[in-house]
Amino acid sequence: MLAAATLIVGATSWITLRQATDRMDRLHDETLTAVDRALILSRQTSGLATRAPYLLTMESPFRIRMEADAARGIIAGIAGNLSPEAAAIAGILRDMDASIAALVDAASARSELTDRILRRNARIGALERRFSTLAGTLRASFPEGQDWLKLQSIARALQGAGRTDNLVTVGEFQREYNRLVRDMAARPDAVGSEALAELRGLAEGPTGLFELRRLELARQIAAEAALARIRRAAEGISLHATEVTAAAQAEIAGERARTLSALDFAKGVIVLVGLLSTVVALVAALFVSGHVTANLRAISDAMARLAVGDRSSRLPRGEHAGDEIGK
Repeated sequence: MLAAATLIVGATSWITLRQATDRMDRLHDETLTAVDRALILSRQTSGLATRAPYLLTMESPFRIRMEADAARGIIAGIAGNLSPEAAAIAGILRDMDASIAALVDAASARSELTDRILRRNARIGALERRFSTLAGTLRASFPEGQDWLKLQSIARALQGAGRTDNLVTVGEFQREYNRLVRDMAARPDAVGSEALAELRGLAEGPTGLFELRRLELARQIAAEAALARIRRAAEGISLHATEVTAAAQAEIAGERARTLSALDFAKGVIVLVGLLSTVVALVAALFVSGHVTANLRAISDAMARLAVGDRSSRLPRGEHAGDEIGK
């Protein structure tokens, strides 16, 4: 019985520890690995979202596309390492990749437009300085001076349109420009007709300053919208990482509760079997001391009396007369 109790205690301990080890292995293989992947994914996408705004500050279309290709390569690497269960994240990554492509197209187009606008601004600035000099010279008559000042005002309206950062202000400068041009065109004897024609060539038409500024600001808005989508995608992936971490915490808490319950059960079994073993040991000890030892003592006393010649001693034969003591 003591050997059986020892086997029970050992088996219970081994099974419980084995189950705990299996749970820990499963947690490591599933939960902790998923959390690690989610956190790495969150860091990578956050890095992409932080890197994306720099595309808007670059002036070279080649550098913009080169940086974007590197970013899209990172996204492709992330998508290639996703588990089959992360279908939602794959969709978010596809949206982010498309948003980066849209950002690159808008930023590249805006960069090209900015270069064309800067060249027109430089020419308009040179004309504005020339008009200012002509208006201020003492050799110009008063009406001629007024014409040069008006041309200078037209150039300044164009410069303002070239510097503003919103479409509404561009429209206001265009209205001011149109008013001044109408005033100049209404006077056929006004000086600087060639300069006015050059200003109009720089400002009007599909390749004029106003249209280029509208296109540039539209590309800027499109790039900022793509950047906002990239940030939303990064936030979605960060939220996914948070959800995975929360689910892992809940799973770990559940496994901890189950493991503690199994350990408590094993402890109860061990304590119970230990108590039974103690009872068995006490009963065995009492049996040996109370029955076997008493019989042996009685035999020893009888043999001692027999040795001195006392043949009157008798031993009760008992129920087990055929055992060693009985014999």
